[in-house]
Amino acid sequence: MCPWAHVFAAPLSSWNPLILLVAGEQTGLLHTRLLRPLLLCAGARPARSPASVSSGAEMRLTLLLLTCVAAACAEYSFRCDKPKAIHLNTSVVATQSSTFMDVPVPGPERAIDGNKESSYMKHRCAHTQQEKDPWWTLDLRKVHRIHSVVIWNRMDAESERLLGAEVRVGNSAKRNNLVCGVITDTEISEATIFFPCHGMMGQYVDVVIPGEIQFLQLCEVEVYGVPIDTKCFS
Repeated sequence: MCPWAHVFAAPLSSWNPLILLVAGEQTGLLHTRLLRPLLLCAGARPARSPASVSSGAEMRLTLLLLTCVAAACAEYSFRCDKPKAIHLNTSVVATQSSTFMDVPVPGPERAIDGNKESSYMKHRCAHTQQEKDPWWTLDLRKVHRIHSVVIWNRMDAESERLLGAEVRVGNSAKRNNLVCGVITDTEISEATIFFPCHGMMGQYVDVVIPGEIQFLQLCEVEVYGVPIDTKCFS
């Protein structure tokens, strides 16, 4: 939804002919990403205090700025659709703490190959050795605002191995990032486990089983989000 815009005109003799206050869904929230292009569009600079519209010239500037607001709202509304799954192609890199000895090799890339079948025996899943604090990491190559993460657990056997696994999001390559969610005993029997991350920002998405000697097995991981430099006010 496009934010509401309230425009006040100030004396043209000053360096600050117009004020633009852009309020979002929360009262008083100033969207600076909208503010700068709108002011540039109107050729205006922000002033510190509003004044009443007192001349035809000021009214024309106000109407010009409102036109800019409408155009920018259309652009930003188009760009701010619901976050989609990030295309996990060759531009991203998946790694894991170790790889289970098997043929074919159950490497970390198995968790981002687009195949959501939850069967290790059909060679669909990434799989580590049994070790302490096993991990799997996805490097998105740039900072993203993460909306959610979805994990497909192994269901042909040993699904309980994922119990206690944490999904972490952040900019640390050492996996000490903030926790988005933890897999609980009520979720461990589900083939698909959803983690709402509420816009957490980071270049890395980690799946870690902390404090346990365990295998980590992931049949698929899907990440929903947008690059942080996307023009979006939501």
